[in-house]
Amino acid sequence: MTDISRHPILRDCYEVCLAIERCGASEELTEATIKASALMAALETIVDRGEASLFLVDMQAELHRAETQHSPYNSYHEAYAVILEELDEFWEIVRQKTAARDPVEARKELIQIAVTAWRTARDILDED
Repeated sequence: MTDISRHPILRDCYEVCLAIERCGASEELTEATIKASALMAALETIVDRGEASLFLVDMQAELHRAETQHSPYNSYHEAYAVILEELDEFWEIVRQKTAARDPVEARKELIQIAVTAWRTARDILDED
């Protein structure tokens, strides 16, 4: 049995499997459940590979989220402002006492910094 508490993506996939199962019985739903379970196994393999793979998976998810909510960067200045905003959010975490820091929030901010740099390279540098 998969320990879905190991990563949010495992929990999300498990919830999809449950939602499909609640739809009732049909050949199509059975096939969907089988495919969702296979996806769960593949995600578990990614989680088992270690932190580097997880970080990249999380970056890809954040990139998708950012692209659906925000237009491509139009200038170096705009990209710099967004990177600086993300760094400031991480700096707020760094300034907290060690015991008060939320490692999940810190990781989230670091992923957003990485994705912002990635988008800058793709949106601006690739156009030059």
